[in-house]
Amino acid sequence: VFENDTSRVQYLPEMRQGRSYLIRSQDEGLTWSYLATIAAPPQGQEGYAEPVLLYLRHGKHAGRLICQMRVGREHAIWQTESDDQGRTWQTPHALSWTYSRYGRERQIVGVDPDLIEMSDGTLVMSYGHKPDYMSHGNFMAFSLDQGATWEGETRLNSSLTLAYTGVREISPGILYVVYTSTKEQRTEKYKSAVFDTMGRTAIVKVRRK
Repeated sequence: VFENDTSRVQYLPEMRQGRSYLIRSQDEGLTWSYLATIAAPPQGQEGYAEPVLLYLRHGKHAGRLICQMRVGREHAIWQTESDDQGRTWQTPHALSWTYSRYGRERQIVGVDPDLIEMSDGTLVMSYGHKPDYMSHGNFMAFSLDQGATWEGETRLNSSLTLAYTGVREISPGILYVVYTSTKEQRTEKYKSAVFDTMGRTAIVKVRRK
């Protein structure tokens, strides 16, 4: 228990903000032990929660760990990296993507990111918007430099969503992404809406400079 983590969730003050930390097993999952804190609150509305961890297998940063985390319903996804098997971590930073040839950027807002490395080394993240953000839908974004920068935010749908996604490469250059959608259009009906789980494939063609 991290007793000094006393910051409160903005919209649910009886709940403490989250901390992301790494535990490790050296006996194939029979026992586990604490290794390190990845990121500690306070941050955003909720602290650092819903982490996804990726081990890079390609390129000059092979062996690096990348962790992405949710910090709130209306905030950017945050990212940090470790180059010593998770013992120490860089200062987390909010993610953005370049949408303009002039270098202009927008934050990558979302919750519960999923993160994979494709067979060609391209990184893909998927995520969704909670209704608080008032821009509904599920998305993917891409990195061609092992997570240093992100680009090509791609909208999968524009409906209300639970905002939880999953993405996998099912064959070289072909992704399968899962997300939720509903026919309900009224934000105030979010909690009572019926959601369907959707799945679709996406072909990724990368043009490297």
